[in-house]
Amino acid sequence: MEKPIKDIAEVRVGYNFREKIINTENGNFRILQIRDIDKDGNISLSSISRVNIYNPIKEYIARKGDILLQNRGERTNAIVIEDEFNDLIVSSHFFIIRPKFNIKSEYLAWYINSKIGQRYIKSCRRGSYILSIPKDSLIEMPVIVPPLDIQEKIVKLDKLVRLNDKLSRELILKKNILAQGLSEKLLKSKYS
Repeated sequence: MEKPIKDIAEVRVGYNFREKIINTENGNFRILQIRDIDKDGNISLSSISRVNIYNPIKEYIARKGDILLQNRGERTNAIVIEDEFNDLIVSSHFFIIRPKFNIKSEYLAWYINSKIGQRYIKSCRRGSYILSIPKDSLIEMPVIVPPLDIQEKIVKLDKLVRLNDKLSRELILKKNILAQGLSEKLLKSKYS
């Protein structure tokens, strides 16, 4: 069954800071910005800025299972918040997508990242210099919603493929390091 995102998830733009974000070492909240997401879609906690906010709006605090989608720029991959945070505010550079019942966060993120989802997102992007995704277009994105057991199978398969890709990259890196080390050892033994 196909449904628009607005029927299966809440979608909101992250918190809009009216001023420049200035890191405060002992701030009570962390602010998730574009620079805090690496190319593989992982949150890098070491680079996150801290600020003092005294009346935070709970809708902007990242929850386990939230899907984040960068709403401007080149990256259009959705990522799932896999950890529990109570002090991580999502900035306005992201859409926060909170799935409702009968849809797994991981499945919805997979669907958004699929060729079908990416084709739709690319067709909706606007702007001449910095491309952005209008919220009105995102919430109308049609999503095929299979039964939960099928969603789980797709998610498991996707995790296996991503793990295989990661291990393959690590293996190639280690082979290159080994080959470089052996080559340097040969040079030293013959020409030193």
